[in-house]
Amino acid sequence: MTAEPAHQAVILWYLHDCTASHFDLCESEHQQTERRKRTFTQTFSNNLVSLTGSRIAELSIPLPAISRLTQLHTLHLQNNHLTYLPDEIWSLSGLQELNVGYNQLKKLPPGIQKAQSLQELFLHNNNITEIPPQIGSLSRLRVLDVTANQLSTIPAEIKKLPLSHLWVEFNYFSTKNTSTRRLSEIGLIDSNAPAEANMLSLFAICSQIVGTKIEISNPSLFYQLSSTVQYHLEKCKRLALLCAICNSLIFHSGLVVLGTSRISGMLLPVSYHCCSQTCKSRLLKGSPMENLEEEANSNSEQGADNQIHSHRASLQLRNSSEQNTPTVQRSLSI
Repeated sequence: MTAEPAHQAVILWYLHDCTASHFDLCESEHQQTERRKRTFTQTFSNNLVSLTGSRIAELSIPLPAISRLTQLHTLHLQNNHLTYLPDEIWSLSGLQELNVGYNQLKKLPPGIQKAQSLQELFLHNNNITEIPPQIGSLSRLRVLDVTANQLSTIPAEIKKLPLSHLWVEFNYFSTKNTSTRRLSEIGLIDSNAPAEANMLSLFAICSQIVGTKIEISNPSLFYQLSSTVQYHLEKCKRLALLCAICNSLIFHSGLVVLGTSRISGMLLPVSYHCCSQTCKSRLLKGSPMENLEEEANSNSEQGADNQIHSHRASLQLRNSSEQNTPTVQRSLSI
């Protein structure tokens, strides 16, 4: 019986061209640790890297390579064994298309808001349980495929995206126990979140007050805080989670409110994050501020232009992607 090929670790770096060094992950006979055995190196064009079906279990991108990989706009990592993605992947400033379908991902790394060039994101057939709400800041994202994951809700911030193609089939969505049809239609919601997501600790309340004051009027206050509090505030600032009502930075995990909303013509369970009990109450009363009302109106006006495609059409788009054809100008018929 032939042994199953070893899983690979890949380092994506730059030497004259975009380069991927492959290593076999071999388990030591004497220790329950893995060691790397270098196997081969691939060189790609500067703008497209395809590592589809390469048995990759680990991917790393050294920080010095980030500034040299600005021309990389397409990265194919589907059909591998990845359980996580490196944080540095969102720092690839030219990245327009990322395909990580058919892996074993459970979550996305933080910092997705940095991927401002991203236009197409394929996350299908993984084990992802949550889409980060920061995805709403990707103003160029047109294609999002989260088919066949373990999502129970999607972030309401997705309504901000100029999506032309959205696939959400085969998840754990349920629209039971939600508010009335009218509330669902206009984006107003009912609170079904777990109790722990609806209560703020004293530390969270203080963090929000202090963090907001530092951001708005008193930056010098930051240096008067303990190192622990400074670290917490800086971490929250990097996460860039925004309140669904006042659009201010949230300096804690956020008050989560669940409900339903129409996105691209589909009634979906969504999650909103609020910075305070005041904003949460305003959201539940159905009186969001003008920016949210304008957003909802804009979303409904664009709904007729958005194309809702079947899973079969999603496969067509992925296949075209894998054949290295331009995806920006593709059109589909079903």
